[in-house]
Order: sequence, then C-alpha cells, then structure tokens
Amino acid sequence: MPFDTGTATDKINLLDKLRDFITSQHVATAAVSNGGTGYTAGDILTASGGTFFTAATFEVLTVSSGVITALRIVKNGAYTSNPSSPVNTTGGTGTGATVTVTFASTGWTVQRESQEALSATVQAGGTGYAVNDILTVVGGTFTTAGQFKVTAVSGGVVTTVTLQTKGSYQIIPANPVTTTGGGGTGCTLNVTWQAQNQAGVEKEMIFKGVGSGSDEIYVGIRTYVMSSNHLWELAGMTGYQAASTFSTQPGISGGRHNLTEDGHYVPLANSTITYFFFVNGRRIICVFKIGTTYTSMYLGWLDPFATPAEYPYPMMVNAGNSDPTPLFTPTPIPNSGILDPMGHVSNPVNGPCSIRDPGGNWRQFRNGDQSGSARNEENEAVLYPAGEPDRTTGVLAVDQGASGTHQQSDFIPNVGVPGTQTYNLWPTPHTPSNISPLWPVMAIECVPDRMVMGEMSDTYWVSAQGESTNLVAEDQVTVGNDVYLVFPQANRTDIWAHFAVKRA
Repeated sequence: MPFDTGTATDKINLLDKLRDFITSQHVATAAVSNGGTGYTAGDILTASGGTFFTAATFEVLTVSSGVITALRIVKNGAYTSNPSSPVNTTGGTGTGATVTVTFASTGWTVQRESQEALSATVQAGGTGYAVNDILTVVGGTFTTAGQFKVTAVSGGVVTTVTLQTKGSYQIIPANPVTTTGGGGTGCTLNVTWQAQNQAGVEKEMIFKGVGSGSDEIYVGIRTYVMSSNHLWELAGMTGYQAASTFSTQPGISGGRHNLTEDGHYVPLANSTITYFFFVNGRRIICVFKIGTTYTSMYLGWLDPFATPAEYPYPMMVNAGNSDPTPLFTPTPIPNSGILDPMGHVSNPVNGPCSIRDPGGNWRQFRNGDQSGSARNEENEAVLYPAGEPDRTTGVLAVDQGASGTHQQSDFIPNVGVPGTQTYNLWPTPHTPSNISPLWPVMAIECVPDRMVMGEMSDTYWVSAQGESTNLVAEDQVTVGNDVYLVFPQANRTDIWAHFAVKRA
C-alpha cells in the first residue's frame, strides 16, 4: 500500500501534494540485490535516480557482518519517471547497497482540477464599449466562465479591465481570448490564469479511482476559508460530468460549505502541515498534523460484507467533523477524527461520516453530538468500537459487550468531556513484543435496519495503554511483517482515543 509523509506549506499545497502522490508510480515491491558493507539494522536507505515528487525509502531489517540480508519499504515514493532496477541507495551507516524494485500505480486519475482567472490585459480594444461593461471570456471547458469589468475606454475602445468573476475552468482557453457582452464588439484579452501550484488560490479537484480494476470511484475535495479558518470539503459521487459544477455532480454526498451546511470538513491551516498519506486504488486515508493536533479523513470504498452485486457502491466520506467553520484546535468534542465522528450540533443533516448504502442512499454515521461542553451518545448508526450501537432490541440485545462484567463504555467512554474510561485494554501478556490488539473499525447500522455495512480498510482502534510505556503519536505497532502507525484523535491524549492505520 503506497505510503508517504512530509510537509506542505498550506492547505492548497497539501492538495497539490496529494494529487501528485496518488497519480504517480510507486515502489510496490523491494528486495536486496546487493547487501553492500557496513550497514546496521534500522538504517534508512533512500533510492537514487528517476524523476520523483518523493523518493522511496527502505528500512534495513537484518544484517550479517554489515551486509544487508533483509529490508522493507518505508515510503513508496512518487515517481513520474521510474529509475532502473536495481536502484542504488544513499544513507545508513554503510555503502554499496542496491535494491531490486518493481513499480505500480494506485490507478487514481484527475478528472478535474479547477483553474481561475486572476487578471487580464487588453490585446485588442474593439469598438463601442463603455465603462462598467461586463465582458465574458469565450472558450475553454468550464463550470463558471471568467468575467472582466471595463474600467477605462477611449472613444469606445477598451483600454483597461479588472477581474469581475474568476470562473472555474478544467481547460483554459488560449490567449488572446475573445469576449462577449457589453455594448461593443471585438475586445480580446490576454488572461493570466492561476498556476497549477499557486499558493493562496482556492481550488477543487475531482479524482477517479479504479477499485479492483473494473470499478469507477469518484471523490472530490475543494479548499475554502470560512470565519478565517482554512479547511477541505470532502464529497463522494457516483459519476462525473465535466459540464456540471462540483455541487451538482451525479449522486454527490450532502453538505456544501458555501451554503453553511453540515457536511464533511477537515480543519487545516494556512501554515505548515505534516501529512501522512495511505492510498490504494479503493480509498484515500490521510492524517494531518498541525501543531500538536491531528485531523484525519477517509474517502473511498469500505470493505463491505457483501458481494459487488449485493452492495455495488460502498462509498464512505468521513472527515470526523460536520462543522463547516471550525479551527483545527477546538475543544475536542466535534473535532474528533475518522474513528469517532462527532456532530457539532444535535442531529446534523449531513456528515460528519456518510456511507452510501446498498439502496443508493447516503446514510449519516456518527458516534455522538456536541451538547454544550460535553458529548451526547448516538447509537443508531455508528463506527464501532469507538461508537456503541443500539443494543436494546433484536440480536444485539444479547451482546455481552453491554451486559457482562464490563460495559463497552467502561473502556471507550461515549459521554462526558470527552469522558474518562473506567478500565484500560492492555497489550497481550506473555508474548515477545506485548502486542497491542488492533480492533477493526466497523460501520454498524441499527435503525431502521440492523446490518454491518463493512469495515474501514486498514484502519483500527487501538488502546494506547502500554506494558512499560504508553503508545504516543506516530508510534509503530508491528505485527509480523505489517507495520501500523498510531495517531491520537484531534488533540486528545486519552488512552482510548487513538487509532492505527496500516503503513505496509
């Protein structure tokens, strides 16, 4: 599974980095070709060669007299031109190691990346125009056309214009562009457009994933600023139409920030953001660190307990937060993360986690709502085990998690500010490495129907309780050859408020 970590300068640069990563080639497998000399277990080696956004790195697992005998991938890299295999490496305590690698793609492609008009100069002023005429740009592929206001004329000839409407373009027209509108004819402009990686200009992107090879998975992300706070809006879609706006894409999940609606919003910042990307062809998982706070998102397929015919589009849109306006560092009730999604008000209409059910409806999942400075428990459609499903009727009524010696809420509290656990779950005793149990995160609906929708791919609840020291942010849990990174939810430090994502 491709993994990357690094830093972005702001939320827009962060979206560019996600685009670059998910659409590039990655190291899929790695094996020792030449073990070199002088290495030590734990050394980190960096691949040389190729053209890349991020170079692949490898961890030395075992050595024999300084010769590498086994290694594993740490970062899969993001390449636009792959180096020849075996690749040379740098770093570590030795020299001469080469690695045999293979490359693969996650299959994600960009369907839309918006560009906007920034300014324009007059190429030909035309005739018959007046000050304050509005000129609309002709050509290109767009959802909203760019417009310019005439600010000065000389004998009906346009001499200067100023931006009126930025527009939103998938393909920009070539300069000089023709225009329509106003009282004259013949005015053409040389338009300056937003650069692909230009900082400070809001943008939207729509991606298509390939799933298992025959699927088409459509997801969207757009950046925005509200109440001086910087965020991403997430959406799931059932298709893509180039001529439609972001908000009117087929089957789009609910919640638009520009309408101040409840939805699926990731609090970020207009400053340095450390990112962790976990991507495959079915879903995109991201964790973001701003200061000491961790926000997160899950966008794409669940792993359903059903066949594709029974459950054809198991999409999850999960930002953990339904509030369109929050700063990334509020009190940790609504800003909770993907493991324990919280509504910022009682019964939010959309979000913070939505799943498209087998009937084609967007079902809202949340483990609780904010009530003043505390949280109320919700149990109709939850992410288990951080959320506790309704066990009052039906088959779940005999679940011993709610009626035995201990209640589930003894280990993961679901009320309070945010709540204090009565008991901790400890690592497995009498094992060589005191393994911390990883609990799959399941989407369970109790009302109106009782069903387990599926599991979040490679995402787990984990207790941070340790044998000698507790798990902390960015710790690793290793189970056999698999490595999981541990994160807290938002700015919580509670033992129970942690989750793990499979890195490799």
